[in-house]
Amino acid sequence: MAIQFLNNLNINDNQLLNAKVQVASTAPTAAKGQIYLDSTTNVNTFKYHDGAQWIALKQLNINNSTFISLTSLSAAGSNVISLEASLNATGTPSSTTFLRGDNTWGTPIGALYTLPVAAGGANSAVLNLTEQTLSTQIVSSVTLNGTSTGVKITESTGNNGSITIGLQDSITLAGELTVQGTGQSSFAGQVTIPAVPVANTDAASKSYVDASTAGALVFQGGYDAATNTPNLDSPPTGTIKKGFMWTVTTDGTFFTEQVRVGDSLIAKIDTPTTLADWTTVQSNIDLATLTTVGLGNVNAGDGTGVAYSNGTATVTNTDKGSSQNIFKNIAVSGQSTVVADSNNDTVTLAAGNAIEITTNATTDTITIASTYTPPTISYATTISNTSTITHNLNTLDVMVQLYDTVTNETVYADVARASVNTVTITFASTPTNPIRVLVQK
Repeated sequence: MAIQFLNNLNINDNQLLNAKVQVASTAPTAAKGQIYLDSTTNVNTFKYHDGAQWIALKQLNINNSTFISLTSLSAAGSNVISLEASLNATGTPSSTTFLRGDNTWGTPIGALYTLPVAAGGANSAVLNLTEQTLSTQIVSSVTLNGTSTGVKITESTGNNGSITIGLQDSITLAGELTVQGTGQSSFAGQVTIPAVPVANTDAASKSYVDASTAGALVFQGGYDAATNTPNLDSPPTGTIKKGFMWTVTTDGTFFTEQVRVGDSLIAKIDTPTTLADWTTVQSNIDLATLTTVGLGNVNAGDGTGVAYSNGTATVTNTDKGSSQNIFKNIAVSGQSTVVADSNNDTVTLAAGNAIEITTNATTDTITIASTYTPPTISYATTISNTSTITHNLNTLDVMVQLYDTVTNETVYADVARASVNTVTITFASTPTNPIRVLVQK
């Protein structure tokens, strides 16, 4: 949708950059000074209205010179101002000549050339270049040679012969091979590379990888010692490698040895079959006591008694009487701290600006509520023509927006802040639809 301006637009002698006039296949509502581009097929003419009729402007380009013709259109017919220009090109124009870019009449060259192909021996071809319209042979022959370890050339002979240039089935490069592109490159056979890479980006051979990762710690997951899941006591050959590690998730026995949650099991050889083939790392976490940190650890504090036996903890709170502090210190960021020294401490809440505090002894509740009333910051009304409206926002720092109440599109008009409480909206002509005015500070 187009933005509507309901008053003149003054850009104060500034440039209008990258603008286009209206393009239409039929003339818009005529008004003196209006312009548009007629997009009718084979027309594409710029037109302006002189108050009585549409005037068309056309541009002609002849011999790098530009001419403008004015066409006056009327209902009775058309009057055309035509221009004639003579060309000063060198040569003589005719049905067999053409005008070249250097302003010269030239004749097309009609000579025909052929390239007969002859066999030139193994992996080579000979091209005979002859101008058929002349008796003189321009080039006697051109020989194309391939190599046994690189380029392969095959040919069929005669005037309609062909030459095929490709690669030998097996090639040898003396230098380096660089493959561009981001696609997936693949090899049907194996690729042989040096056993030990040198640079960080070099490919690594299988022997180098095997030697580098042999015995490395490789985490495999959790182990249920109660059910031997996965099977670590008698695994199939080749399924467990040196360096494979599991963490115990359920207590149980591992080759008759007690293991608990958190312990780690690490294979020392490929396909281990005995406890000696494993390294067992215990987590050293057991049931907690009053002095040893562990699972379910509970330590006694001031006024609290703890009894601990067979994995069950009994916590007893001892009443210390009136000497026990019930309230703790109350600290508020940026303010002084209220310190509680005895049961008789009092915390006082003071109401402030637009803050109301009420208490209810029956329900033991404190209610803090805001009494703040926000100020009026906006005003809206609807007008149908030039008007002065009163918004009572008591400031010149206001934003005014207008929109058409039928199309809901934003429109523009002259807006003047007449006073701190009023603004004047001026239209160049009466709007078609009512206009909604929004004022906000």
